[in-house]
Amino acid sequence: MYYARSNGHRIAYQLAGNGGSPVVLHSGMFEDGGHWAHLGYTGVLAASGVPVLMYAGTADPWHDPMRDHALAHGARFFSVPDADHGQAPRRSRQVLARVLPFLEERRAA
Repeated sequence: MYYARSNGHRIAYQLAGNGGSPVVLHSGMFEDGGHWAHLGYTGVLAASGVPVLMYAGTADPWHDPMRDHALAHGARFFSVPDADHGQAPRRSRQVLARVLPFLEERRAA
């Protein structure tokens, strides 16, 4: 595990892959999912030219704001049915069923 320091906080991160295009995966535990949109990450990432795919559970109170913000800024979005903020990232089968085709599509582009 690698660590970075920022403003007195130690932040853990992990690198994986084979040196291809960068991909950022976020588990949704950054205070809450709406902060990604509110703090501007979604817009900046979408404008960067790097494909962005976001998701949230339909029972998450931040689902609609996240969806609306992602779509307004050119990022793709999908919903995990009947999942709340903590459950959505734990439903790996449902999430990977959407993430893997997205990544394959990007590789083919």
